Amino acid sequence: MSGRSSEPPAGGARRKLTYDVRIWATRVVKGAKATSYQARWIVAGKVWYETFATAGLAESFESKLKVAAREGEAFDVETGLPISLVPAEPEEEETEPAVSWYEFTCSYVDMKWPEVAPNSRRSIADALATATTVLLSAERGAPKPALVRKALYG
Repeated sequence: MSGRSSEPPAGGARRKLTYDVRIWATRVVKGAKATSYQARWIVAGKVWYETFATAGLAESFESKLKVAAREGEAFDVETGLPISLVPAEPEEEETEPAVSWYEFTCSYVDMKWPEVAPNSRRSIADALATATTVLLSAERGAPKPALVRKALYG
């Protein structure tokens, strides 16, 4: 028996679909610590199953499979699921332009500065100066951390 694969076909490949589906009754699996329930079905000769903690969840999932098969919905051979239950492939998200550390710290200070007390301002400046020296390259020719801190405070 093989478990359900949750991964969609690689590389946007065209799905292999079939109507060759048989759904079996829910199976009770008695384990040493707990009882679980498996919804089981066959798609194009390959056995699939999904395990659930309660009988109700297993029967609900089995019902979804039966409705899809009854309504003539094609099943995906790669996932064993009807097309309506196959997870959608994630679309490429639009990425925001990268913000430099300097731009980020300046905008952070501009946001916080008017609302905080002088000691809090000193703490913010110290924390950002410490983080900045850690993020800078330590390669040969890089400025010394003390010099960077002095420049950031000034």
